[in-house]
This record gives sequence, structure tokens and C-alpha cells, in this order.
Amino acid sequence: MPPGVSETPFEDVVSSGVYRGLDAGLQDGSVHGLDTASVDDSVLLWGPPGAGKTTESLARVAGYVDEHEDVSPRDVTVVTYRGKLAESIKTRAKDWDIFPFVDDLEKPYEYWGTGHAVATRVTDFLGHIDGDSPGHAGMVDGSAARAFCDEHGIEYRTGVKWQDSQWDVFHDLYCYCKQNLLDVGSWRHITDDDLLGTVRTNTIAYRKLQAFHDKWGSSSSFERAVQAWEAWKRDQQCYDFYEQLEAGLAAGLPGDEFVVIDELHDAYPLMTMLFEQWIDAAGTAVAAGDPDQVCNAFSGASREIFQGLPARVDTEIPTVKLPKSHRVPDEHFEAAASILSRHHTPPELETAGGGKIYRHTTDMSMEHDTQDGWRTFPATASQSPLRLHETYGADMIHAARTQTLVDGIGACLDEGGVVYQSQDGVAGDWARRLRLLHVLRTVRGVRPAQQVSVVGDGDEYGRDSNTDRDVSVTTPDAADVSLSPEQARVLLKHTDEGYLDVSRSDALERVNEREMEQNRLSRVTMPVLADMVSREWWAVYGQGVESIENLVYLNARAGFTGNRDRDVTAMRAAWDRYGDDLPETPSDVETRLWTLHAAKGDEAEHAVVYTGVTGKVRDGVREDERQAANESRTWYVGMTRATDGLHIVRDAFDMTCDNFEVVPGDLEPEAVKAARERRRERREGDGPGEGTAAG
Repeated sequence: MPPGVSETPFEDVVSSGVYRGLDAGLQDGSVHGLDTASVDDSVLLWGPPGAGKTTESLARVAGYVDEHEDVSPRDVTVVTYRGKLAESIKTRAKDWDIFPFVDDLEKPYEYWGTGHAVATRVTDFLGHIDGDSPGHAGMVDGSAARAFCDEHGIEYRTGVKWQDSQWDVFHDLYCYCKQNLLDVGSWRHITDDDLLGTVRTNTIAYRKLQAFHDKWGSSSSFERAVQAWEAWKRDQQCYDFYEQLEAGLAAGLPGDEFVVIDELHDAYPLMTMLFEQWIDAAGTAVAAGDPDQVCNAFSGASREIFQGLPARVDTEIPTVKLPKSHRVPDEHFEAAASILSRHHTPPELETAGGGKIYRHTTDMSMEHDTQDGWRTFPATASQSPLRLHETYGADMIHAARTQTLVDGIGACLDEGGVVYQSQDGVAGDWARRLRLLHVLRTVRGVRPAQQVSVVGDGDEYGRDSNTDRDVSVTTPDAADVSLSPEQARVLLKHTDEGYLDVSRSDALERVNEREMEQNRLSRVTMPVLADMVSREWWAVYGQGVESIENLVYLNARAGFTGNRDRDVTAMRAAWDRYGDDLPETPSDVETRLWTLHAAKGDEAEHAVVYTGVTGKVRDGVREDERQAANESRTWYVGMTRATDGLHIVRDAFDMTCDNFEVVPGDLEPEAVKAARERRRERREGDGPGEGTAAG
């Protein structure tokens, strides 16, 4: 363990009630650095992967509440970079029962969320918008962006997947400039003294400007495009998300007794400016992060922002480096550290003992065709995402460098009907797929009396054609079956209009009226549905898995992959794979697909990292040393997500530059060797068992 970091048992920090509610692992744990900064003192927690930054931060909150009477969660602000982590922290605070005075409060955890969410709640950012506001009033969304583009003759979408449009490159550059406090357009609460440069003095912004000119033409003016966009937003009362943060600079912070800023290393300059204002306004502040995990340089994050915090704020905020990773095995850390060491000195860290590292290679690679989609790995191939899922279990993160590559991983899992979580717009949208599947399961087997088959001779309504098993068949009048209004809308939207007795818009309006006339808990019964659909509808959409083929509008505009065959195959396979255990939502499964950037902060029993970068990434690394350093940190993050098995899949995609060795060819055996040496050097009695490398 690195010297100079004190340990105080949890039992001596939190109340006896909180301590009794902790699981055994935490009851045996410690809070670090209380001799440097007590629970009443502000502190900068520097924590490597798996070091428990979030746990340490919340333990300091619990210790503070134990020492100070009448502290409620509304006196505390907790800010994270990711909404999912914010929800996790709230859940943990409730499970620990930190706040004894929470029951009588309205919205007790209102100021626990992402930076944008907290700033919006503090300022009531959209409170002025009412029914008389323009049609696009509110936050910028796809419909607002499309309307602006239509009015100004700008290309909104190219129609080619993963190919940027004129709108894409403009808005990417515009938001980057605002997030990084560049002299672009107008500001409400930022002065000239706050600005950090111009488009042409910022290296990343200048590269984005070149992409703008490539799409718009060399003579096009970015400044005029900005003026047009900001004038349109003012007219429409429409706002970009950076404006929520800027508005926060002019407001106070209600929960200012104790402030936690988690994952500070992900913050860009505008966000950091707001966070620093909140830290200075707080009685006690905890900022947590890890400069070695800064891999969002493309958005303006940097190591210097995190490391320079104590010098920029008025609050005295000493640094405590957390000394141990409770998650990352020795082999995984050595693999990650070898990549990080190209640009940074890896942290001194006690790691979690022996783990497994696997190497998967292949003679073929996945290819993508704009017409036919992905040519995937055979399901039996050892490097196939589907085979890895079947062999090592569902608690698995699949991570690759870009969203395009993640989509290829998703295509493999889709063929086997594996439900997974993924980023918005990346791979298959299982939330939409599952909504459809559950609706089809609900109406399966419901038939009008004496129905005549419309699907061919020999159709047996009382028998499942897939399994040749009897199924329950009943008439709508007798059916104890109903749909929520949302389920009914989903079903009607994806029904061929030829099987409706009214127009689709009329059917949807009937559902909406029913919901409004009664209450949001009202149900759409089968007799109500029968009044809107033809007699033939039941045979087409009441056949369970066979009805999937008959769904309409499985297209990209409706939120699917844009490849109908892929979505139909995925839903049919999921129906067979899960049966009655079909998940309700993607959050109910453990399998996750992320880019390496999005994997930050997540963990699983197994992590599968697919090597290779695109030519664009390779060229950026060669041209810019800062981008090269960011790339090393990105792969460091990816290699430190697993608690047990790290799987490295090589040469998986034909579009990547695997011979540009971001991940060295001898990484796996060298990591095993270094981990063995690490354990040999431990002088704490019998260490954990030996790790392994597998081919």
C-alpha cells in the first residue's frame, strides 16, 4: 500500500444504524485520509479504477450527518457525470438509511443527479415555457434541429448510417465551443475574462472546423451559421444543453451544506466552472475522480482540470489518494498499466489479487455492408460475442473503440436473441423491441368466436405452430386480458393499417381519449381493442412469435436498427431464448455493450475488449500527442472493468487498424508475468492465487 494514507474503520465513521445496514464487505472496510481531511473538511479524492471513490464520498456524507443534527438530503448536493450512477448513489443512501429526517420531505433527493439535472432544478430552467410558447420551445431535440435545417436549406441527415451530415458537424463544433468557453456566438453569464480562446486557437475545435468546411464548403462561414442558429433558438425559445449549465452560474445552490462532485475528471471547462462555484459555496465539499481515466478529451476534459482544482478554488481542499482497487485483478491492472505507461506513470496501487486474462483470435473478421448489414462471426466461433455469452455468462461488458464497432457486436448478439443494454442509438434498441414482444405475448391466443383462418389451410388456433403445444384460446369478450394505453399505442403503431377497422390515427386518438377521460391507470380491454381492429387482425397479430413477421414500421425512423431482418430475427430469437422469463426492460439484464468511453465507471464479472482503432483515430494519434495520451487512457479504462475475466478479442473487424498496436501483441503473456511478479513482491502473508492467460 502506498505510504501516508490513513485508514479509519467504517464503524468509527458512520452511525451505528448506518453501520448495521452495511453489507459485510463494507463493515470490514475503511475510510481513507481522515487525518488529512475529516468528514467536516473538504477533500479531493484521487481514486484509481475500483478504488471505491463513490463509496468513500458517501461514507463521508454519512459521517458528517452522524456528527451534525437535522441534516436532510435536501441540504446535500450530489453531482455525477452519468444519470445511472446518480440513481445508484441515491439508492445506496436510502439503503444505508443515512438521513433520519427524510420521510417528511417533498423531493428529498432533488439535488442528487447529473450536473445538468441539478442546474435545471436549481434554476427552474424551463419554468417560463407554457402552452402559448412556440412549437419547438424547450430543449433542442431532433424535431427542432430538423425544423431549423429545413428552414435554412441545411442537410439534416445523410441517409447513410454513421456518415455525418452538415447539421452533425455544425452542432458538434458549436457545442464543443460552448462547453470549452471559446469566443463563439453570444453568452448570457460568461464574460470576456472567462473565455479560454477561439475556434482557431483550440486544436480540437480547429479540427472540427475543418470538418465543418469539408461538409459546408471552404467559403462557408461558421460564424454566420452560429448567428442563424442562435437567432432561431431565441425565436423558438429553444435551448442547447450547455445553456442549463450556464444558467446555473447565475443561481445559488440550495443543498450547500455538503456537496459531492463525483467523476470530476470527466468535466469540461464550462461544467468545471459551475462545479467550482458550487464547491466554494459549500460548507464541506468532496470532489472525486481519477486523472488517469480522463478519456473525454474530445469534449474538453483534461487531467489538468482535475489536478489543478485545489489551486483554482477558494476552498482549502487537500488531496487524498486512495491506495487500493477492490475490483481490478492483478493481471488486468498490469495489462492496463502497460498501455497507460506510454504517456503516464501508472498509479501505485494494491490490486485485488489473481484474475484471468483471455486471448481470442480469429481467421476471419466481421464486415459491414451498407445494404446487407453485418457479416457476423459464426455462433460457434470462440471469439464470437454470442459464444462468449453462452460460455461465460450474462454478467459481461462488451467494449470497443467506436459506436460502429459496438453495433457489430450487437448484430452478433441479436442473431441469438440476447437482450443487452447499450447506448442510445447504438446497436439494437431492446427497449422498443421488448415493448413489442410483451404486447404480442399479452394478446397471444385471443380470437373472435368461430374465426376463419386467414393464414392458410391447417392453421390451428389452439396450437402454437413453433412448439406444437396447446395454447390458451379465448374470445375478446371472455378474455381477462387488457393493455395499458401505452401498450395499445405501441401495438396499433406497428399494425398494418389494412387490419384496422378505423384509420391508425383514429385508433390512437380513441386510446388517448380513453386515457384522458378515465385516468392513467385505465386499461384497454380486448372488447375495446376489438372495436378498432378487423376480425382477421386476431389471426395476424395474436399468434405470438409468428406475429413478429407481420409488424410494420420496424425502421430507423421508429427507433430500430434500420435493418428489418435484423430486428425481426432478434425478436424471434429472444422470444425463444427467454420464454416466460423475457426481460421487461434492458436494465433487467446484465449484458452491456459500450464504447470504451461509455464503459467508464461500469463493472462486470467479465469484460470483453475488442482491439482495433479506425483510420481516423489512428491518424489523430499520429498527429497530436495529446490525442495519443487520451487514447492510452481510453484503453486503460477498458482494461479495468472486470472483476474476474478480461477477454481480449483481436482482429474482430475488417475496418480497424489492428496492426497499429494500441494493444501490444504480447500484452496477455506479459501481463500474466508482471502480475506473478507483483504477487511475489507482496509482503502481506499468503497472497491470492495465481492468475491465468488463456488462448
